[in-house]
Amino acid sequence: MNQLINFDWTLSKNVRLYERVGLEFRSDFFNIFNVPFLTSAGDVFRNLSSPLFGQINAAAPSRRIQMSLRLTW
Repeated sequence: MNQLINFDWTLSKNVRLYERVGLEFRSDFFNIFNVPFLTSAGDVFRNLSSPLFGQINAAAPSRRIQMSLRLTW
């Protein structure tokens, strides 16, 4: 059985610019360690007579980083 091991992290920093105005910097990391999760179509690993036996034809998304700024007042 394949298991998806996925680590997501978020880092954020809040900065007060004025008394009523703030700025938030946020960075989101998805699959931060870039752990591969390989899959195949259907049950090709169980069916020895399949011409696709043992072939890996798909993978989970790789590492993604998203950054944002948020201004509040």
